[in-house]
Parts: sequence; structure tokens; C-alpha cells
Amino acid sequence: MLGALLTTWVTFVPCFLFILLGAPYVERLRHNAAISAALTDITAAVVGVIANLALYFAEHTLFSTVSAERPAPSPCSSRCCTRSIWSRSGSP
Repeated sequence: MLGALLTTWVTFVPCFLFILLGAPYVERLRHNAAISAALTDITAAVVGVIANLALYFAEHTLFSTVSAERPAPSPCSSRCCTRSIWSRSGSP
């Protein structure tokens, strides 16, 4: 019982401390455009990772056999997408 309590404590307390102690600093950084853009990008990346893991676990939970084959690439290649992003930002 003590081991379970200790494990729970050291797992969740640091997360709560980071959130409660770091939130005021993050709110101050929102006024800096460059840092705010970086935080937005980090948030998007984290959401993508969580969505990917959710799909992976759902696929392996719902289906008894999962094929290792990957679907064909989409018609919009990554080069095409990056070109449209560059054209909006004014970079190459």
C-alpha cells in the first residue's frame, strides 16, 4: 500500500507543481509574439502525438489482427504542403 501511494505521489505531484507554478509565467509570455507562436506549435505537436497514440491504441484494441501495411501517400505530398506554408510566411 505504501508503495502505491509513493508511486502516485511522485507521478502526479510534479505535474501539478509545474502547472500551478508555471502558469503565471506562461501567461506573461503570451504577449511575446515569437514565444507565443512557438507555444502554439508545441501545443499542436502534443495534440498530434496524443491523437496518434489514441488511434494506435484504438486500432489494436478494437481489431484482433492489425496489418503492418501502411496506406499509400496522399495526393498532397509534404513538399506541396510546405510550399503553401512558405508562400504564406514569405520564406523560400
